[in-house]
Amino acid sequence: MFIEILKNLSKNEIRILSAIHTSLDRNNLRYNKNSYVDGNVVREHLCLSKEEYELAMLNLFRLYCCEGFHQETSAMYFGNIPIQANGGIEKFRITALGYKLLDMILEKD
Repeated sequence: MFIEILKNLSKNEIRILSAIHTSLDRNNLRYNKNSYVDGNVVREHLCLSKEEYELAMLNLFRLYCCEGFHQETSAMYFGNIPIQANGGIEKFRITALGYKLLDMILEKD
């Protein structure tokens, strides 16, 4: 499974995942479900154009390595129905699959 994902990753996607994996805030991002990655900060840090960033993130979403941020508690309700906002590529989280991939490829022996 991971080999197929790796075949589909570009240099920019690997840079995005690696930057998040090596950030000082990585444990908070991984275990606090109410935290998210700010896409604009990542894009600027890696000096990516908006188009490069968008293409990379859409592919990471397609591969289920990342997903839009969903706050655990709903901010709004429509009657009794909670309304959940999706952060898209601007506010996102790495998925369990994404972290498993990172652990496997960036593991230090």
